[in-house]
Amino acid sequence: MWSSARQWIKSHVEISVFLAYLLLTLLCFFPLVNGSASLNWDASDLWLPWKHFITEELYNGQLPLWNPYHVNGFPQQGDSMTWYPLSWLFGFLNGQYNLSALNQEYLFHIFVAGLAFYRFSGNFIQSRKIRFLLGLSYMLSGFMIGNAQHVSWIISAAWMPLVFHYIIQILRHANKKAIFKLALTGFFFFSGGYLAIFFVALYIITIGLAVYFFRQRKAQNLKPAFIYPGISFLLIVLLSLPLLLSAWNIFPLFNRFDPSDPNFNVNTGSTPLNGILAVVLPLASGIYNMTEIEFGSFSAYLGLVPVLLLCFFGKHILRQPKIGFLVLLAVFFLLCSMGDLLPLRALLSKLPLLDLFRYPALFRLFFIFFLLLAAGMATERLPAFPEQRIHRIAGGLIILILLSTLIFSWLKVDFGTITHYFRHFSFYKPLESLKLYDRIFLNSMILLASAVILLLSPRKKLKTWLFMAWGAEILLVATTSAPHTVYHRVNVPYANELLSYQPQNYAPVHRRHPEKEQQSWDGYLDFSWQGKTIFLKQWSKHWYNPLKLKKPAGPLPVISDAEAEQMTLFSVLGVQNGKPVSGKAVKASINNTHEIRVKLPAKLSQSGKNYLLVKQRLAPGWLAHVDGSAVRPSETSQGFILVPLTKSSTEIRLVYDASAYKICFWIFLVALALILGFLGWNSKLKSLYLIASGVLLLVVSYSSWERLSHGKKITNSGKSLLITANELDNNEQFRSLAYWKKHRDLLLIQNYPKTDGDISYFRYFYPEKEEIVTYKGRRYTRYSRNNEAHNTFYSLKDTAIGNNFALDLLTLGKLKNKLICLRLDYKAPGTTPLSLWIAQLRDGKWIDGKTFPLGDQKPVRAENGKILLRYLDLAKFRLLPGDELRMYTWCDDPNARIDIQKLELSLE
Repeated sequence: MWSSARQWIKSHVEISVFLAYLLLTLLCFFPLVNGSASLNWDASDLWLPWKHFITEELYNGQLPLWNPYHVNGFPQQGDSMTWYPLSWLFGFLNGQYNLSALNQEYLFHIFVAGLAFYRFSGNFIQSRKIRFLLGLSYMLSGFMIGNAQHVSWIISAAWMPLVFHYIIQILRHANKKAIFKLALTGFFFFSGGYLAIFFVALYIITIGLAVYFFRQRKAQNLKPAFIYPGISFLLIVLLSLPLLLSAWNIFPLFNRFDPSDPNFNVNTGSTPLNGILAVVLPLASGIYNMTEIEFGSFSAYLGLVPVLLLCFFGKHILRQPKIGFLVLLAVFFLLCSMGDLLPLRALLSKLPLLDLFRYPALFRLFFIFFLLLAAGMATERLPAFPEQRIHRIAGGLIILILLSTLIFSWLKVDFGTITHYFRHFSFYKPLESLKLYDRIFLNSMILLASAVILLLSPRKKLKTWLFMAWGAEILLVATTSAPHTVYHRVNVPYANELLSYQPQNYAPVHRRHPEKEQQSWDGYLDFSWQGKTIFLKQWSKHWYNPLKLKKPAGPLPVISDAEAEQMTLFSVLGVQNGKPVSGKAVKASINNTHEIRVKLPAKLSQSGKNYLLVKQRLAPGWLAHVDGSAVRPSETSQGFILVPLTKSSTEIRLVYDASAYKICFWIFLVALALILGFLGWNSKLKSLYLIASGVLLLVVSYSSWERLSHGKKITNSGKSLLITANELDNNEQFRSLAYWKKHRDLLLIQNYPKTDGDISYFRYFYPEKEEIVTYKGRRYTRYSRNNEAHNTFYSLKDTAIGNNFALDLLTLGKLKNKLICLRLDYKAPGTTPLSLWIAQLRDGKWIDGKTFPLGDQKPVRAENGKILLRYLDLAKFRLLPGDELRMYTWCDDPNARIDIQKLELSLE
């Protein structure tokens, strides 16, 4: 059996490598695969809502140009990843861009990174075993694990090896097919990745081409070397036309790309010293505790064995100019990544394009890239391992480890903490409870084990043992590091369902921003707390956005910040002597993100000037038409759109001009289709290519059918009930059990922003989401009503003590990734405030002194004897084995007596 398996692997090496990388990716990041976790920090708070917005715009037939839902609007097309088609594909595969799409995109690029480095290293290394381990080290390096939140960084790292690979193929073999492959991967590298990494790679490619042409200047035929890359470059330009147009129009408006800004510092976000320590001690590098270093994810880890191999071959490397040059180049980039500790990054900022970005830590990618290549070349080309040298190095390494372990273990390590860690191990946060010195101790033990294996391994099997240690060590570090910097616990299917309940078309916009907006919307869609207004499709003045527009250059105060704060989203201002003397709110119809129509009141102020104020930032592309005549809008000191009016103005139409982008977009689509068609037609696996394309098309069609279809037309019969936005906002009525019992068979929910509390009622009373329907020209979602006993409940005895009630939730079983639906029947005088809380305890103590509300932050008011219903996602608690969850209920009125008659928990 094993011999036949080995024979199949030898005869299908490329397929075996493909499957091996795929399997290891799925195993290392299994919580992302099974839906129990999603990506951490910026990935969920920034990239998820942005990509969600982009695919929503495409579904609604709009180009994702203007995003009105963050910081009073910003030009979304100014972010280069807006034009990355693979992100659209993952959104279409899931029916919308949700947490599953985000996880899939990260896993896909991790897999591509390993495969790409394997292909690239084949230009220099013959051994497939070494190339496979190099790809594994690259895809699971400290850059890929530590910077998972920076989605664009991961995309850059995934495509860069293939760009280098196809350039080499063109130069060495004049491969015509490589022209189109370079165009495609180069476009993905440019549009999907972080532009700073693209700029650095562009310098490396330019210098490399210059050296190549200089060395080959006497060759007879250099035309392919000039013409083929030129064709690829032109194709990349055609594919990137929307992005290039955005860069020309929008990039100058962003503070992000302004070196003259006093707050701009090219050395912000450099690699710290303990990030460099990760090369040898990855578990102790600081990637596990964000308080240890600024941006604790900046780790330079690339695998311990490659570093040991380079140290072992140190003398021989000096005699190999190519390998020595790669090592020096890697060290140069590592020193650049250290920022202001050395002058190298400041010197590089003198070059064009390299002065436009911060985060020197991104240079770690090039350090890892070139050092891995050098290690692979050294392992294959240099002499065999002399046994005496092995014993000498292994013995010295053991002595060093023993000395360091002795110091840290006896002086710093808390063995009780380490014992508790092994007794209560959790895959999700395996090293969370360990301090720095505890982790150094464990890391030293791993080094000790590696050295013992190296010392005791038979000489004939040394390379086999060494390669096994290489792969095992990189997998061990990756799987223990990922829970800290890659993902956080969240119930992905539940979060996706919450997103599916949000508006899919353009929702009615509130007339003004809610007061204390961030606090008012606290508790909604907590898995992406910075992007909730995008999901709700509501205009907003808050939330995190790194692409902030510059303040207006010219002085045009008109209104103060305090006055602007009090005005609605659309107001008519009467202005005299540069000061507002009157203001009146007006209504507007918003068909989409590109068009606003405003009907003006019959009479405007007859003295002074009149303006229409729209609380959206002015940017190139906004055009105003007053009664059909084009008018140039201006802006207030806050950057808001200001449209001058005449006394007779009655109607205003604001349009974000997309004409040039539409032309560029169609050119991009045609070029992309032609390139993909050419590569598929000329592929050796043409039939497999066609089958895969067909399956992909079917999956996208199935996932998007509900979005793209117009729905069935129905009439509002006596069996259905139409709930309006006003009823949703009327919480007291909407949360009454008697209100729901009046309903019939069907429920039509208007396309309106829905809170987590609203959705929990839909899920309980109408759990079957059926289809999109059309009623009186508008689209709704229809839900079926089942019996109330559609869930299996756990009935619990009343353990009330006075006015308090406590329940240990974990006695019900393993609920780490479950949802709890709470039903509580009680008797109380009148309408009594009742508080519900969840507390997480570890070793009998509250974690960080926090408690978690079950539902709303405020006490929940429910009618006497009626049901109280909430859904709780237990994934947010980040439970470790041995932790406890306890629910508390109490009455804020000390004179009121609550009689809890029944409490039931439904687990999903």
